[in-house]
Amino acid sequence: MAGQHSRNKGKRGEREVAKQIGGERTWWADAIDVLGPDGWAYEVKWWASGLGKLYAAIAQAKEYEHAGQPAVVVAKTDREEWIVAMPLTDYLEYLR
Repeated sequence: MAGQHSRNKGKRGEREVAKQIGGERTWWADAIDVLGPDGWAYEVKWWASGLGKLYAAIAQAKEYEHAGQPAVVVAKTDREEWIVAMPLTDYLEYLR
């Protein structure tokens, strides 16, 4: 039952992101989760925990936003590539 709950939560997250960005949730297996109107591939992840440090870093960046520009966090772990993170609402505003 826990697996089904997790899958349902993932599907809800995909639908929510697709709606917010005006994209389309994909239905085929082993594919991206959401295809954005911009043609970008969006992989949607929704974990119960584990991103606390990332959210703290975003909050810190938001304290120093400059001239209305969005706060962006660039982060990595050992032996992995750099990633970029920002709140979805800021990202959508940037795209407009």
